[in-house]
Amino acid sequence: MSIVQFLLIAFVFGISYTQRPLYYDNQTTKFFHGLAQASYGFLANDWFASTIDPLPAFTFLVKITHLYLNEYAFYLYYIIIFGVYIYSLTGIISFIFPIHINPKIAIDSKTNSDRLKYLVFFAILIVLHSINIQIKALDLDTALNIHYGVAEQYVLGPYFQPSNFGVFIIFSIYRFLHRNYFIAVACLALAATFHPTYLMSAAIICLTYLIVIYKNEGSLIKVLLVGGVATLFLLPVFSYMYFQFRPTTAELWAKSQYIIVQLRIPHHSIPQIFLSKPSAYLQFFLVALALYLIRKTKVFVTLFIPFLIIVTLTIIQIVYPNNTIAFVAPWRLSAVLVPIATSITVAWFVSYLFDRYFQIQHKRSVMVASLATISMVFVLGLYNQGQMFVEQDRSIPMLNYVKKTTQQEDLYLVPNKNKELRKFRVYTGAPILVNFKSHPYKDVEVLEWYERNLAAQAFYESPSDRQCDILKQLVADYQINKVVTESQNFNANCSFLAQLYKDDRYGVYQLLGSRESGVGRGGF
Repeated sequence: MSIVQFLLIAFVFGISYTQRPLYYDNQTTKFFHGLAQASYGFLANDWFASTIDPLPAFTFLVKITHLYLNEYAFYLYYIIIFGVYIYSLTGIISFIFPIHINPKIAIDSKTNSDRLKYLVFFAILIVLHSINIQIKALDLDTALNIHYGVAEQYVLGPYFQPSNFGVFIIFSIYRFLHRNYFIAVACLALAATFHPTYLMSAAIICLTYLIVIYKNEGSLIKVLLVGGVATLFLLPVFSYMYFQFRPTTAELWAKSQYIIVQLRIPHHSIPQIFLSKPSAYLQFFLVALALYLIRKTKVFVTLFIPFLIIVTLTIIQIVYPNNTIAFVAPWRLSAVLVPIATSITVAWFVSYLFDRYFQIQHKRSVMVASLATISMVFVLGLYNQGQMFVEQDRSIPMLNYVKKTTQQEDLYLVPNKNKELRKFRVYTGAPILVNFKSHPYKDVEVLEWYERNLAAQAFYESPSDRQCDILKQLVADYQINKVVTESQNFNANCSFLAQLYKDDRYGVYQLLGSRESGVGRGGF
């Protein structure tokens, strides 16, 4: 695949897939440290900015992009990742099936038929990733469930974030199949460096590589050499995570793990939850089907071993629950295996159709139909992408007010579980007390984060006749001086609150006893 072909395919696939506008959902957490270090707004004053950064490589990327480029570069990064994704999947399936692009071969050659197969393969793949069919009776979303892993884990998602670097695990597998062992393990390290939760996945894949190398080549020296290089590549990120996030005490560690696993991310961490959804069994079936289809190929073992390991670890976790294993989430690797399995199944289907039914006289019709399908999905994606940038949720007017008026000394209390306000920090540049979405990872910081959430939750969920007293205590404990409320859910009449902004959705209030007014807490 030439560079021009790579960029064209990346652009077409990326536009068809679409991206959410900045800053959406997980981006509000993953981008935070980078924006704070780049002195965006007053985020450096936020307590969350003082917590240990779990994503130093991604933070550095966000920081330099914000300082020296335009934020639109983040969309470009994702387009490139889309290209790596398609390139890697194509590389893997071309190792099994005669499906590839080779522009140097003449039009009447057999390889040109392989290029047409690729066009059909790409057309089907782009439809499967971009056109979503909801089957409510089975709780399935086809476009998501056939390239997402279990437990709502994914490599590609609706926006740019660290998990997207899982494409380099797919690329690693592609290079390993072509016996580029050192490039393969370097790519594993690259994925884990940008998203350290891939460390377990990288370890499982690396172990698989060593087993396959020994099985195929019988060279213990090569196994030790590849394993040693892999360890060297993975050591920096492993060391950072170990020394920065090792337990303060066993008790604090256990409490923090419970909070994260059982309260914050049970949908990612508890097998009984994600296995209660039909999508998990569809994804299991896809991987099992793909393994059956390639059972007689050299690729089989490379994919079967990781599949066997994560299934075994999931069963062990169900029988012997452990919060640390649940937090590490070995089943995250399914986010890599499922899109590979989908691609293998599609490639087998395309090869079967060509071998059995598509004669020479049909090839022009097949080409036209494939190009028309790709064009239709691209145009639809372009339209949807435009709509995403035009649409605004109901929080934007209030957020714009906060962005324009926030001062150095401001600290906001915001509804901590309001999904619309997850982006409050990164949209406005204003510090807040806490939100439930963005959590730290160091045990003592997790406990502090949880206490802050309980304090905020007590204010927002208490009866109006108690809210004023609770707010006074919050000011005393955390020195907040601004409060955001949901207009329909706030009826307290606190004498020390002055309304600064109000619409039909949100209100913003100034505490009259705050530092801004020059009155100490005794003013209450």
